[in-house]
Amino acid sequence: MNKQTLVFAAASFLALTSNVVAEPLISAVKGHKISYVDQGSGAAIILIHGLGADHARWYANLDKLSETNRVIAPDLLGFGKSDKPDMDYSVSMYVDQIAGLMDNLGIENATLVGSSMGGLISMLFAERYPKRVERLVLVAPAFVFGLPEAITADMLASAAAPKTIDQMEAYLSRVYANPPTDPEVIEALLAEHMQVNSGGAVASLARSIKSGEATFSDDRLDALKMEALIVHGSKDGIVPAEASRNLASKLANASFHEFSGAGHWPQFERADAFNDLIVDSLSGGNQTR
Repeated sequence: MNKQTLVFAAASFLALTSNVVAEPLISAVKGHKISYVDQGSGAAIILIHGLGADHARWYANLDKLSETNRVIAPDLLGFGKSDKPDMDYSVSMYVDQIAGLMDNLGIENATLVGSSMGGLISMLFAERYPKRVERLVLVAPAFVFGLPEAITADMLASAAAPKTIDQMEAYLSRVYANPPTDPEVIEALLAEHMQVNSGGAVASLARSIKSGEATFSDDRLDALKMEALIVHGSKDGIVPAEASRNLASKLANASFHEFSGAGHWPQFERADAFNDLIVDSLSGGNQTR
């Protein structure tokens, strides 16, 4: 995807994010409203976004995946259009949210597709509820082995929730292999990003992540026996691709696919190829590259 195309896509992303009205749901997480979209029918896929994001990060995947499956994409508590209570957040608390959402929607088990921190949430869910997980798709999973010692909670929070144009440009350069450069697009993306993150969830989660409360040891990884596909962009500026290769080597039934020339969100920059890969994996195809 060249820069001109990506700028257009970013503008389309903004338009879609502003116009999608997700159905509110009262989840199992202390009675808070959880906003989500629900498309298609068939075996369930749950798309779980990352830190500082919302369900719209999956907009390029919803239509394609829902041609053959029921696809649910929630806004995690504290993000997007879901409630943003003033509370202590932790990565592990989202396991309860996903379980509650599945219960409310009558879903016994599902394929979990998690991006960045959403990948870690998916793994935590699979550890606690292995019989409810058909398979895992982990897209540049983050924080699985904790944060590097040199990165503080404040540094992580600042990086995930930019508040100035300069900070937003730096953020975009980390998540995209070919970031948008048009000043108006960057300004609009910053405004949208600040709206998605208008609560205090990012700072609280950064402290939780730094504490190591959700860090996986090799022993904990051994418990994840279900099929797993780990996907990564070769130009990811947030999580090194080698981290995903390492994770794939430690899981009992994992394959690894690298998208050449993609950044932290290959589901956006390489949407068609990503969608084809997921559809292929659901049908039992060979994903290893």
